[in-house]
Amino acid sequence: LLDPSPLFSLLAGSTAYSLAAGGSMVHPDVPGMLMTPICVHSLAFRPSVFPDSVALRLQVPHDARTSAWCAFDGRNAMALKK
Repeated sequence: LLDPSPLFSLLAGSTAYSLAAGGSMVHPDVPGMLMTPICVHSLAFRPSVFPDSVALRLQVPHDARTSAWCAFDGRNAMALKK
């Protein structure tokens, strides 16, 4: 993803952020997490629901033109290593 930022949210408590960004509404008893792309410019990026049994790994390409950052609840932003 170049410009859009993915929003990852657990189903207990963060669903409203995902819903406001265009994400799916999922019942809180469903064990899993949501990934919602923010500010997408293409319909190729869609919200996804992942089971809680998977481990997601985000990678920054070595030839990335800019830095990638991660923040938790909008706080404690940290740069991701390439």
